[in-house]
Amino acid sequence: MDWLFGRQKPVHNLLFGLVAADVLLWRNKKISASILTGSITIWILFEWVSYHFLSHIFISLIIGMVAQFLWSNVHADLMNRSPSQVLHIVLPDKLFVNIAITIGAKVNFFLALLQNVASGGNLKQFLVDVLSLLVAAVIGSWYNFLTILYITKRSIFFYLYGVGFI
Repeated sequence: MDWLFGRQKPVHNLLFGLVAADVLLWRNKKISASILTGSITIWILFEWVSYHFLSHIFISLIIGMVAQFLWSNVHADLMNRSPSQVLHIVLPDKLFVNIAITIGAKVNFFLALLQNVASGGNLKQFLVDVLSLLVAAVIGSWYNFLTILYITKRSIFFYLYGVGFI
């Protein structure tokens, strides 16, 4: 069978045949369209409207609280019923502890690495690290935070999976 661009396997197999492959190849159109719509909405809010992340979180919480208040009180008054019981969302403590431990370990490793380079006697390594941090600061000033996150995500996927077009 002749595949496009002389490949030996279909693209779905190259993407490991996971749910992400179905989304990227639009095999599950509802999920793909939802992700595309959500991504475009977030991009418009942060890029065009200059929306800030924390204000978005707080306004989303306010909208959720108002909707829940109206649903539980006004809906009960209109239907002459008792207020409905709302499910309580409780996230496990271990989830946040594990995330904090992982992030803390990475930050501590990076800080220890910088401290070892700064306190060591290797002038060449010190200058290379300082120059690298300076270049990263200059490049970081050229792009906004969302673009840097996107580039980082692409780099990590390419490094882990050898997939460069995600």
